[in-house]
Amino acid sequence: MACKLLLAAVSLLARTQATPLRVIRTAFDATSPELLKEQPASEMVAMASPSGSVLTVDSTVKYQEFIGFGGAFTEAAAINWRKMTEEDQAKIIHLYFADPSEGGHGYTMGRVPIGSCDFSPDSYSFDNVPDDVDLTAFDKTVAHDEKSGMLPMIRAALKTAEARGHKMQIYASPWSPPAWMKLPIEGAPSMLHSAGPNGLNPKFQRTWAKFFSAFIDAYRARGVDLWGITVQNEPENNATWEGCLYTPEFQAEFVRDHLGPVMHSEQPGVKIFGFDHNKDNVAKWAQVLYADPGARKYLDGLAVHWYGGLNTDHLETTHEIAPEKSILASEACNCNGVVYKNEAESWWSRAEDLALDILEDFRFWVIGWTDWNLVLSHTGGPNKVNNTCDANIICDPHEKMGMGTVILQASYYYMGHFSRFIPPGSRRIALTNSVAGAVPTITAGDVSQGKLALEDCKEDPIQKWTYKEGKGVLSLYGLCALIPGSVFYEWGFPILYACSGMGTQSWHLEKVPGGVRIVEPSVKMCFTKKTVKGNVVGLDAGVTKEAILLFNCAAAGSANQTFQIDSFGDEAYPTGFQLKSDGKCVQPVAQRRPHFDAVAFETPKGEISMVVLNIGDNAVDFTIYDNSSQTGSKDVKLPGHSIATFMWPSKAAAGMAVLAEAEAAQASGTAGFFTLAAAVAFLAAFLITAKPVVMRYASRREAAAATGYQVLADAWITEVGADLELSTFNVFPPPQLSSLPGRSNFEIFYSRQLWYSEPS
Repeated sequence: MACKLLLAAVSLLARTQATPLRVIRTAFDATSPELLKEQPASEMVAMASPSGSVLTVDSTVKYQEFIGFGGAFTEAAAINWRKMTEEDQAKIIHLYFADPSEGGHGYTMGRVPIGSCDFSPDSYSFDNVPDDVDLTAFDKTVAHDEKSGMLPMIRAALKTAEARGHKMQIYASPWSPPAWMKLPIEGAPSMLHSAGPNGLNPKFQRTWAKFFSAFIDAYRARGVDLWGITVQNEPENNATWEGCLYTPEFQAEFVRDHLGPVMHSEQPGVKIFGFDHNKDNVAKWAQVLYADPGARKYLDGLAVHWYGGLNTDHLETTHEIAPEKSILASEACNCNGVVYKNEAESWWSRAEDLALDILEDFRFWVIGWTDWNLVLSHTGGPNKVNNTCDANIICDPHEKMGMGTVILQASYYYMGHFSRFIPPGSRRIALTNSVAGAVPTITAGDVSQGKLALEDCKEDPIQKWTYKEGKGVLSLYGLCALIPGSVFYEWGFPILYACSGMGTQSWHLEKVPGGVRIVEPSVKMCFTKKTVKGNVVGLDAGVTKEAILLFNCAAAGSANQTFQIDSFGDEAYPTGFQLKSDGKCVQPVAQRRPHFDAVAFETPKGEISMVVLNIGDNAVDFTIYDNSSQTGSKDVKLPGHSIATFMWPSKAAAGMAVLAEAEAAQASGTAGFFTLAAAVAFLAAFLITAKPVVMRYASRREAAAATGYQVLADAWITEVGADLELSTFNVFPPPQLSSLPGRSNFEIFYSRQLWYSEPS
């Protein structure tokens, strides 16, 4: 019997070591792209750890838990949704919020503005009575949001999500307090723009905190329970639309003394997220907000926007400052209008940009990701200041673009690779990317004609300058700093360009108090540090950047025209040095973006879900390897400009499937041998890849009671005996299990995390 049993076990073990690998892909083609297309079936097979270009995942190492994807229910989104037929309204809600098995994205999050924003045709608030400190005039019906369609759209989403057993996590963000709560600008308060450095009138801090609570109550009364709030949308942006500036210190004070206590008392359980702006400054805000014990106590985390680059180092620093706090991605979109499929490359690259942001955010601790407007018009609005943007779904009820009434952008499909296959409750797991060239090296071609800015100092060639004293040539990457022909009489930009010996490429490094100033002698203009909007130096307009401009030289030692020279590694001036100002280094503006990267999660159902992105021009060949189960798939190819989601059962899921097979055999009456073979095969499989133990007991249920664990499977083994020589597996019982009552003469191998669940 023992021989037959072991043969059956080996046979079943072989089957369990080859697991199905499901692949869904979206790939660029100018005329006929693949869009969320299922690929031919493949499998993960047993193999030794491979070398070369490998994506290695390890489900035994887990990181943050994921809470969901979503988008913003702005007034612009609601207006466009309302213009559609009832059939198209239902289609839009289905495309976003229905179950992935039914063709939906499975969204479970949403963001809603508290009052108006730029994507509102007009400014509005829910209390316009000046000095109404008790908020007696607050509109408890939130009639504007009901009439505009915002609340009906949210309720439709809630209904769809709840029908598949999910609760939506809706959070709210203010763009501006009512005008009367703000400090005046040029003598008059306004919801538009903001006084600086802080826009909220300090005497109305408690009233503004109470306003949040009143809004939450009003939404709850209309059938929408809010999950959270952010303190202020873009507190560093003095926009032309609704805005309110905060310094991190003032926001800490507001949260500590007003918003936190009010929410704790009146809205317990509603989460509070600080910051809510671009990642380039999130670490600076984290340092200030979390250094204040009172503010830290009330903050659940910080929210970030995508504008201005990936800034993954800042996300990592933010996590390190407060590992117990969350990071929530609260806004992202492509702006400057809508790009359609007839501009194929731009249409596709917008989707890639969003997907790369999502992927890198998840790799660096983000727990959820929220898109900006769920839908917009065919022109990217309405927007009161013509700040038109793109959306994953475009509403065109009159088919002006000739593409149907509901237009799905490439970004919709890219988003689906994440939202459809990474459900709430998934945990990010360890992933090592050894694919060659995954992160491209910055070259001279990447920075030619580039403008200069100040960034955090690092030993990177992008900050290594050289200077030829006789000729006055200041260069980097073999390119020379020069004054382009577009310099105005009073200011301009130095750029990097091919060295030609022209006079405009000659600079004097003059010693001044505190360092040197960099002078172009023919026009007597100096390198000048100045904070500008991102679009001035080729970045997103929503970003501010410390850039290097050219201005007339001021008095020697002027702070914004004085730079320090520091060594670069083992090199020093003039052959290799850094140019510094206030601890930051001068470098060309260049975004170092991964061309090939991946992130992996383990889902609540025990699947591994790995999203792989290739934004390079060439196909990439690689191997997938699961370190936990020691299985993999070789010769995987991902075309250039494509994204794929790979899914396979985790070690735990594969083992439980075998147990289910054993139980089915018992239930059908083919007990004994087949049940025993399945169970032994399952256990033997995990002896190879896990750390199981020997457990001796008379009754599983007795063991469960003794250890506080709940039995998950009932694959009983009633006869083992000495024939199998189980002791040769060289494993031992943990101390708490070695002295269970009622021990009998049979043994069972098990892996605790697979056969038992922790007690609640």
